[in-house]
Amino acid sequence: MSSSRLSSHRLRMLCCHSWAAALPGLLVLVVLSTALSSCGIKEHFFDVTGDLLVPSAGEHYDEAVRMATKWKKDAYLVSLTADVASSSGVPPTGGHLTYMFESHISPTEFYVARLAWGTWTSEVVSKTAAETSPPIERKQWPLDSVDAWPIALANGGEEFLIEHQEPRTSIDATLLCRTIGEEESVLIWDVDFNILFGPRLLLMIDPKTGDILEVITR
Repeated sequence: MSSSRLSSHRLRMLCCHSWAAALPGLLVLVVLSTALSSCGIKEHFFDVTGDLLVPSAGEHYDEAVRMATKWKKDAYLVSLTADVASSSGVPPTGGHLTYMFESHISPTEFYVARLAWGTWTSEVVSKTAAETSPPIERKQWPLDSVDAWPIALANGGEEFLIEHQEPRTSIDATLLCRTIGEEESVLIWDVDFNILFGPRLLLMIDPKTGDILEVITR
């Protein structure tokens, strides 16, 4: 298995870890949705009329790097994720940033820095394998998460949200290296529209040009 595929797999595994941590909140959301529906109230947490926003990964990149290099001096970025937020809720939901780092000094660990509601947290997560991912440098992604988001909306994302007005939708933009076609270790913005137990749309965007490299639907 290629290192880019392993990197993508490890990222998804860590995302599953994050989902497990957020499970109580998710259950509350599902219960709330069911209650609102039973009362005849339609609550769309992902209305496309302008209440969605995405945090800037570039704006907070330097702080994430500073934190990671305090962990290991050779720490380097291997992925980052910006969760799309809805500002219509009270309080607003989503909008978290997660930066994942690796180190040659400590090849069996990830360092994860998260920014949520203005507060930074961090943790060290064990790897299931010692393979390393290619480093991601800031100059490789001139297009920020805030740039990838409108590109994704304009290339199928908005239509997806209009067609599926579903409160159990999770949306995030992840910067990582993965295989595209026959090309391995291609750096992309992976913008993922994912309805719990439902349809899914993934758009792979070139972080330098903004071109759509691949679209995956389920």
